Amino acid sequence: MDMNSDYRIGEWVIRPQHGCIERGDTVVRLKPKPMAVLVRLAQARNAVVRRDELFESVWPGGVVYDATLNQCIAELRRAFGDSALEPTIIKTIPKVGFCLIPEVEPLSAEAPAPKRVSRFLPLATTVAGTMAIAALLFGAWWHYRVAPAINAEVTAIESSPASIAVLPFENMSEEPGYEYFADGLSEELRNLLVKIPQVRVAARMTSYSIRQKNLTVSEIADALHVGHLLEGSVQNSGNRIRVTVHLTEADTGFEVWSEQYETDLDDIFAVQDEIASHVANELHLSLVGKTPRNQEASAEVYALYLQAQYFLNRVTREGRSKAVEKLQQTLALDPDYAPALQALAATYLFQSNSGERPIEEGFAMGRSIAAKAIVIDPGLGSAWGTLAYIESFYDWDWETAGNSVETMLELEPESAQSKYVAASYYQMLGQFERSLQLRDEAILLDPLNPYIYESRAYTLLSMGRYEEADNALQELLEINPSHRNAVRLRAKIRLLRGDPQSALGLLDGLPGDENDTRILFALALRSLGRVQEADAIINSISWVSEGEASYRRAHYYAWAGERDSADKHLNRALQNRYRVLAYVLGEPLLYSIHQDPGWTKALEQLGLLRYWLEVPAEYGGPAKPMD
Repeated sequence: MDMNSDYRIGEWVIRPQHGCIERGDTVVRLKPKPMAVLVRLAQARNAVVRRDELFESVWPGGVVYDATLNQCIAELRRAFGDSALEPTIIKTIPKVGFCLIPEVEPLSAEAPAPKRVSRFLPLATTVAGTMAIAALLFGAWWHYRVAPAINAEVTAIESSPASIAVLPFENMSEEPGYEYFADGLSEELRNLLVKIPQVRVAARMTSYSIRQKNLTVSEIADALHVGHLLEGSVQNSGNRIRVTVHLTEADTGFEVWSEQYETDLDDIFAVQDEIASHVANELHLSLVGKTPRNQEASAEVYALYLQAQYFLNRVTREGRSKAVEKLQQTLALDPDYAPALQALAATYLFQSNSGERPIEEGFAMGRSIAAKAIVIDPGLGSAWGTLAYIESFYDWDWETAGNSVETMLELEPESAQSKYVAASYYQMLGQFERSLQLRDEAILLDPLNPYIYESRAYTLLSMGRYEEADNALQELLEINPSHRNAVRLRAKIRLLRGDPQSALGLLDGLPGDENDTRILFALALRSLGRVQEADAIINSISWVSEGEASYRRAHYYAWAGERDSADKHLNRALQNRYRVLAYVLGEPLLYSIHQDPGWTKALEQLGLLRYWLEVPAEYGGPAKPMD
């Protein structure tokens, strides 16, 4: 592909040899792959370029996934200040490819080098939690272990100081109950900064894990991989609020900017905007397009929303229940407040999956509310992620879910939560390598999130990479020694490796009244020939639903080699539409029935057969295409 010719695309000049695009005095540098994608689109003028054509041109002979191309397109849109929903530069042709919208004109290759460059960096977002201090050092080690190899120029860009962590603000109010407002304000500021494409913002869980830890500025920055820290405090007095903020340079500990704001609660959004603008200026960022803003609301609505976020961040059953109450109060006052709609939709799904709400009820309400959030704010990537999860896990509508995943990644391509959702989607499709790549990228953005580590280990387990999965789980347990699922997965690995006695040793340390633990006990005993004991455990379990009972029994009988019984129970799980079947392609306990007619029939009903036929034999798929 010719990378020597320049092009004019509308008001922009594309300079491949210099690796940048220009418009007047604005110069924006592009990474090599996004630039190559742009050049290929320019060569086609305004004709549609198919995805497979872009793969062949930009990654000749390589193995590339849609997510990689989507990320390139998203980077281009950020560089142009373009929108995926109302594009003016790059148009997506669903399921086909992309084309340029403005007129394209080839220019002479002879052109002066650009005078200045603004640098684009990844951004991040995910869920809340509090981790052990040892994880901070581990997070830094992991970052360098899994970071991809990139050329020197890109390395220089991505290691620049335009990265920041927003630490929890201190509550200086006389009433301790205002802690929710301090936490919420710092979280909203993080959400605002994360919308600036040129700055990488540490995810919430990673930033909040340092609460009450006696660390220096340098230690915090090293653990979070950032160049700057934003700290602050909040003091309430009636309807008046005082916000104090400090921006510190990590390497030197030098305070580069500080400010104090006193205002009414109704003006808090203006204060947020001003703080974000100051931070951008101090980080020497050149914003392209409009300055990002959070959706505004009244003081009462905003306070209720922040209280809901405070309860959600407890990650407990009681916290979720209280958060729902606060979100419902929020929406009673402002039915169109999209952030509250999205938070409520996601909470309903979490409650359903945790057995706190009937699954049909929770997913039906979650779908309706997430759809309303998208109508109000089509650019809310997290709402598209919620919808994608419903469409895949609950509906088994893989094509529609894929479109929602693509939209989510275009809107928030460098969000840890977006990568987590997309990785789960590709896990369901049996595209384990793509899923693993996204999980690794999510960990780089949120190195202290246990949910991402657990899901990464599960993907490795599905790929038969047991030693790597076991090592990953051991590392997770170093972060959170009480993580029961990590212990259970390690026991499962020992079963799969033919060491049931070692599996029993791990399970002995867990409470014996949990179904997941008891099932693994039964599998281990069955492997040791203690059939009656194993059967007794399986028959004594109180299952949450008939669907769960059938699916778990299918695991048990497939593991025991009783394939007819396994097929029968798998079919019963399908009849009950047990939603966890969405992950069936990655379940190694069922590998023994993969050649049975009942297996292919089940996959046909799930809509997963065509995806399974593409799964390599080493990952449990067919060794060769089936007739």
